Amino acid sequence: MCGIAVVVPKPLFQGPDKMFAFGDSLHTMIESMEHRGPDGVGFYYDDEIGLAMTRLAIVGGNSGMQPIWNEDHTIALVCNGEIYNHQELRKMLEEHGHVFSTQSDVEVIVHLYEMYEEQCVQSLEGIFAFAVWDSVRHRLLAARDHFGVKPLYYAETDTEILFASELRALLKCPQVDEDLDSRGFAAYHAFRYVPANETLVQGIKKMAPAQYVVIQNGVPEFFSYWSPQTVWTRERTGQQALGSAPLRTEALKTHLVNAVKAQATDDVKTGVLLSGGLDSTALLALYRQQLQNGPGPDAYTVSFTKPKDWVEESEYNEIEQAQAIANALGTRHIARRYTPQEVLTCLPDIIKALDEPIADPTAIPLWFACRLARREGVKVLYSGEGLDELFNGYEVYRQKYWLETLKMVPDPLRRLAQVVLTQFGLPGTGILQRSLSSPAQWYQGVGGIFSSSEWKRILREGALHRYGGSEALDYAEKVLAPVQDKNVLTQMTYFDILSWLPENTLVKSDKISMAHSVELRVPFLDKRVVEFSLSVADRDKIRGKTGKWIVREALAEVVPGEVLRRKKAGFPIPLTAWIFNEWKDFVLSSLLDPNAYTRDLYNTAEIERLMSATGAAKRRSARLVWTLLSLELWHRYVYRADRLETRVPRSAAHSQLALAQV
Repeated sequence: MCGIAVVVPKPLFQGPDKMFAFGDSLHTMIESMEHRGPDGVGFYYDDEIGLAMTRLAIVGGNSGMQPIWNEDHTIALVCNGEIYNHQELRKMLEEHGHVFSTQSDVEVIVHLYEMYEEQCVQSLEGIFAFAVWDSVRHRLLAARDHFGVKPLYYAETDTEILFASELRALLKCPQVDEDLDSRGFAAYHAFRYVPANETLVQGIKKMAPAQYVVIQNGVPEFFSYWSPQTVWTRERTGQQALGSAPLRTEALKTHLVNAVKAQATDDVKTGVLLSGGLDSTALLALYRQQLQNGPGPDAYTVSFTKPKDWVEESEYNEIEQAQAIANALGTRHIARRYTPQEVLTCLPDIIKALDEPIADPTAIPLWFACRLARREGVKVLYSGEGLDELFNGYEVYRQKYWLETLKMVPDPLRRLAQVVLTQFGLPGTGILQRSLSSPAQWYQGVGGIFSSSEWKRILREGALHRYGGSEALDYAEKVLAPVQDKNVLTQMTYFDILSWLPENTLVKSDKISMAHSVELRVPFLDKRVVEFSLSVADRDKIRGKTGKWIVREALAEVVPGEVLRRKKAGFPIPLTAWIFNEWKDFVLSSLLDPNAYTRDLYNTAEIERLMSATGAAKRRSARLVWTLLSLELWHRYVYRADRLETRVPRSAAHSQLALAQV
């Protein structure tokens, strides 16, 4: 794992007299990402290309420094990630005469490119964002992994195209347009993250999952190499061939076991994020099975002290359940509780670690868990992310039953019922509206935030005029276009695999873990598991009130029965209680201060209304307020902070870097 940075000057701006300016940009970007790779840095630049990386050594030891070159030093690679099938690829490549110069897993990309050029991505199984420079063809290939575990941002200016592992790295380059992006702004408030290819900064874009770009003569061309839609028909046919439910269940278990086995490592100290729920318990149990009598990974759990407002203990503390699981599996358990004040004190660091605004409060326990693990010497953490999206574990997916039932009622009757319910202020108008609309018109993913009416209320008139467009709806329609003829559950799942999972969950996990120089692996997002999930019929995903039905069946002999039956867990956060009690003064002072960066965007009266919510309305209000607060803090600690710092100028003199020799 590492952070990478690339500069591709456009043809008119190439030449020996300009190459030290490339070094300036590389140095600026890499310096901002040192946390991603404390084990070394590597640079190469000439008059056509600049490549740099900062390395967290997992595989290959001291021999894995980058850039990595092919045999005749005509092709160079910088890569952030891990290639899990590197051993079999290395064997195949050596049989074809390729000579390796390192023990690094990512060197296989260099030699695969020699054989297959951009189609090399089809052979890779792992998590990666890489750039390959071909000095013979004068072209650059950059790519992001199938499911978006590793991020990659880019910026195109008049003089060059730049890439980096973090948005903040590009934000520090003075030639990049720093204005806020209206499409990104609207999307953030709809989804609580900004989907690819946009960001909240106008001059910075991000590669989409399963996307690669070829740059030649200063012109970038983007391509997709994988999509759920491309495998849907094939996998559904394969599922029918498997026959009975027990055979399908056994096939899933095999895929899960193989995924954990492929990603297990004994090269460095490892740990597992343990919440006490099904997915993390299964991950720990499967990992323990791989190691048999070995010491195994430690388990890490984060919880919080009891808030002043009454909430169920499951909303702030699951240490006891996690401890019981660790004991049953013979695993050392490291747990820690944090107070609301401790969390508040660390909020600036958490927001900075996220890099781009993501209003997902689970970033909080993840940040503390990664910090705890790193202090114990852990370099690789395993997380059970992915099964909920692949196999419909979230409660929101069960709306399909209501929607399917309501659609049996003629449209005119549903419209009449909606009018009556609205007139008398009765519940049920939302689900009726959804039954009359396409998923693209109402589905915002698992973590959707502002509805269209809330969006119009929260923005000031000027901000509404500038940012109040239909970009979010346009984006959802574009994502769902290939499956618009499928049922509601299929469309919801498709959206979450392509958008919510990579652009919220996985980006958050990468940024938070790498802020602590920890690699986070997600075995359940193995390509075979994902493609198998596309073969699974709805009835095997949700049965009654039970989501992930086939997952529970597959893991019945792996995890304790009480865990199989437990309500979905995850690291709990008492966000509502904090916002309306322990953090209330901080929230109000941050958002209502005359000098607040977002003060001209949001209506003061609407913020005050949200903060005066009572009863059950508090939970919804807290989610909306957290979205506003996250953006304000991002302005303060990332966006404006970088703009106010002295940014490294582009200069002819570049004494801090030595020109790498081929």
